[in-house]
Amino acid sequence: MIILSASFIFFLAKVFEKKNVEIVGTTLNSDGNKLLGINCHPFHKEKIACILSMGILSIDEMYYDSKWDECLIPMCKEWHKVNNGVIMYNGKK
Repeated sequence: MIILSASFIFFLAKVFEKKNVEIVGTTLNSDGNKLLGINCHPFHKEKIACILSMGILSIDEMYYDSKWDECLIPMCKEWHKVNNGVIMYNGKK
């Protein structure tokens, strides 16, 4: 399972620390002493580029909570819109 989010990777690692998942999220660039900027920020269409760079051409199932994630739907076999922990919509090809 892959967790793909625009959230910071250090936050996602805490949330999913007991799970066997691959986490892809926003990473920061620093020189060890100070923050230099954002290294990677998979937001909206950057998520497509991220998935494709991993060699993934199709997504079996996706759960999402933002309209900005809907750009991935054409790659999905099944998708679920979630709002406050409740699945609001299911889609399937």
